[in-house]
Amino acid sequence: MFINQLASSPNVQRLVVIHSSQDLRAAIDRQQVPVAVVIDGRKSNAAQICADYLNAFNPNLDYLWFMMPDLLVQISTASAIFVTAQSVARERELGTFDQLMVSPLRLHEILIGSRC
Repeated sequence: MFINQLASSPNVQRLVVIHSSQDLRAAIDRQQVPVAVVIDGRKSNAAQICADYLNAFNPNLDYLWFMMPDLLVQISTASAIFVTAQSVARERELGTFDQLMVSPLRLHEILIGSRC
């Protein structure tokens, strides 16, 4: 199943079947294959987990499914951190941060409040 999905991907030019580790080493040394997928069956549980992971592989190798959500989370997190840091710096400049520190609020409550 995985082989069929991989072979149908427009990003894969050809598949090479290799029957031994010596053949694999020779193919890599001769630069015939840039990537090899090997499942070692001696540890059947680990091999099955890896095989299941490979079966859930992105058959079109479309990176947008991974990059766009990642960028969205990173930008949102960075924005929240920057706004909080700027709010705390502004309070410090105005001299009101010391007043916040003697209030009955805990530090994380002050930082959450400065974000809002």
